[in-house]
Amino acid sequence: MNGRLWSGRLVLGAIAGFFGFVFLVNAAFVYLALESHPGSVAEDAYRQGLAYNRVLERADRQRALGWRSRIGHRSGVVSLHVTDAGGEALRDLSIDLRALRPQSESLDRRLRLVENAPGVYLAIGAALDPGRWNLVFELSDRAGRRFRIEDGIEVER
Repeated sequence: MNGRLWSGRLVLGAIAGFFGFVFLVNAAFVYLALESHPGSVAEDAYRQGLAYNRVLERADRQRALGWRSRIGHRSGVVSLHVTDAGGEALRDLSIDLRALRPQSESLDRRLRLVENAPGVYLAIGAALDPGRWNLVFELSDRAGRRFRIEDGIEVER
């Protein structure tokens, strides 16, 4: 090979071009990573972590109630069947449902459930779109007892 082919300027240009290319690729990856998912979905994840003992206490109180639930869905319409510890239908509950899409908070929805039969509640509003949904039910009765249910469903086309 000719010595002029690998002159100092050419080597410097090759090294600068290589690192410039690496920098551009890394910048593209950082941009795509930040735009594709926001990261933590909790508003204040740090404070929620500090309050975890309260979460455990709430779970113990809920377990002591002995309420049982069964989630169903047909064509994107969510239903919930709730019974007490003795298997009796729980009536006159106030139930709110947050239907969360794992991939984006912008697709999340809030629904209200109404009692359709003793202990059976149906979501009112538009049916859920096909795909994966995380459901968070917040139940309360007239005595002020609260119950929370979290589960995931797959709505088929």
